[in-house]
Amino acid sequence: MLVEKSLKLNKENDHLEGTICVDLESVRLWDNHNPYLYHAYVELKAEDGSLAEVIPYDIGFRRIEIIDFLRRFFSEKLAVELRPQNEEVLRQQIRDQINDDILSSSRIRDVRFTAKDIVQQ
Repeated sequence: MLVEKSLKLNKENDHLEGTICVDLESVRLWDNHNPYLYHAYVELKAEDGSLAEVIPYDIGFRRIEIIDFLRRFFSEKLAVELRPQNEEVLRQQIRDQINDDILSSSRIRDVRFTAKDIVQQ
């Protein structure tokens, strides 16, 4: 699989910053028994288009279920907070709490939601 994306970096407080997002249809997951890694290369180019640097990255994808965390999170919420119009706020709260409580001591860098249906009972 070959994916190519380009972007212009933004200057933020004396450093350059940019984000590339790619949706992949099927991903081979990393696990302890089969530690599959994708190889990514970031090419930095000068303003004249010449190649300045190539930075290799190994990237792994895992699926981790945090059912007990979510069960506790939602049991602490009031019904009014769980309405569909609050979905974005809830998603950000879950993401922040997962990052603070669970991922801060791990090597996992990001959490993405694959399903986010909120059903009022």
